[in-house]
Amino acid sequence: MKSLIKLSLLKIRGQIRALFSKPSSAITTIAIVLLYGAIVVGNMMSGEVQTAMGMTLDIHIAVLVSLGMTALMVLMQLLNKNKAMLMGEDAFYLLGGPFTRRQVQSFVVGYTYVQAIYMSLLSLFVVLSIVGGASWTVLLYIFIANYLIYVIFLALTDYFYVLGIVFPKRANVAKYVAYGLIACLFVVAGYLVYQTGFDMQSVALTFAQGKSFYFVPVFGWAKMFISGAVDGQVFETILGLGLLVGAAVIVFILFRNFPYDYHEQAIEDSFALSQKMKSAKKGNMDALRDTSKLKQYNSSFAKGAWAISSKLILEMRKRKTLVSIQELITLAVFAGMSIILEFGIVWFSAMLIYWVVISAQSANFKDEFQNYMIYLIPDSPAKKLLAIIGPVIVKTTIVTTLAIIIVGIAGQESMYDIVYAALMVFGYLCVCISANILTLRLFKSTANRTFVLLMQMLIIVVCMIPSIALSVWLMFTLHIGDGQILQLFSIVSIVSNVVVAGVVIFLCRNMLNGRELKSE
Repeated sequence: MKSLIKLSLLKIRGQIRALFSKPSSAITTIAIVLLYGAIVVGNMMSGEVQTAMGMTLDIHIAVLVSLGMTALMVLMQLLNKNKAMLMGEDAFYLLGGPFTRRQVQSFVVGYTYVQAIYMSLLSLFVVLSIVGGASWTVLLYIFIANYLIYVIFLALTDYFYVLGIVFPKRANVAKYVAYGLIACLFVVAGYLVYQTGFDMQSVALTFAQGKSFYFVPVFGWAKMFISGAVDGQVFETILGLGLLVGAAVIVFILFRNFPYDYHEQAIEDSFALSQKMKSAKKGNMDALRDTSKLKQYNSSFAKGAWAISSKLILEMRKRKTLVSIQELITLAVFAGMSIILEFGIVWFSAMLIYWVVISAQSANFKDEFQNYMIYLIPDSPAKKLLAIIGPVIVKTTIVTTLAIIIVGIAGQESMYDIVYAALMVFGYLCVCISANILTLRLFKSTANRTFVLLMQMLIIVVCMIPSIALSVWLMFTLHIGDGQILQLFSIVSIVSNVVVAGVVIFLCRNMLNGRELKSE
């Protein structure tokens, strides 16, 4: 066991050294850390839990936001079809080495404990960036609860994985557990709706501050622990923490004492997943999708460069990527939190911007640019570029606009606020797409998702410079009042995002002339 621990520590040290092995990767790592650190510090300086609009939130609602983000990540993990207990290199020396089954399974659980720390910090960062700052004591309670949730479900996912290998008929147990959690949540919510006479405002308050949510397994226990600790309820604190720790211990015992042989299949799955992950990092997002079952559709193709758009739309339909199940769940969670907890349409549009930033990275522009058949189309490079990015922009705009309209109508928002929110999301979508294109233009075939994310953040910052400058000039020129400054800055920001994105696309218009994507 000591050799396993030593190897894992050497691997972590090697991963850290790899981040600083090249000047470009070192600069990228430092820039991302500073960016995330600035967001956390800026929100912590607020001294209280706030929404994106600056309104004070009840601490219980902040706890629900935290648990909602964690639940979303857990559900995605349970519903994920690309599963492996270990990555390829780890599986090779663990499952094929001179170690007993219990040693291997104990090591996997220990690795899960470390992984849960990273994921808990990520959930905490998302909460801080959304709802603002809180006291260090409350943040510690939230971190402990999220950590135990991840420990339980990550270990449970590994247990269901090996159980599915030995007993194929139980391969979908993880999916049923995810559906069961969703069903419990709807049962509790439905009960509250019926009890309050369909008064959604009372439902939100009861759901946030009441004890009905405690009956939802794991997540309800986490809320019991946090709420009890915050409110000074010793019994609820001990009970919630005890249930979480007890569940974690039970899952640990189940997985550590799993008696059946699964090593051969686990090694095969680990190497297959490693290859998929490497392909995804290079820009091939189809590697993580199941393309074995494709539906047949009849479709007509446009002429010239627009035939590329027709092909991309047809591929989205066949691969069911126009709107995936994961995307629908994510949007439904954000919409539900915005409507039930009355966060407002501005908060919801901010969540959509997060979603747009992530989904824009998964756009498979690189493979399309490297498809030699595109260069045989007798049309201008600019049209080909627009034909490639057009379907992604149109699809994302339609999905986000429909979501904003639904949330706006449910929240009785004004038409101005609905249109403003849709335009704001569209502006950031244009920025993210242009950042993706500019990254390919600058780094060419060496571009990866890390560079794309950093470039998106950089262009967003660049867009803010003319927005701030123009807003300040207009404020003094037009003598804008204090109540209209934020509105003015928002409108100028939307225009600036679209204009800067358009300039970037215009400068990259000749990328498809056959030479621009070649690395020197």
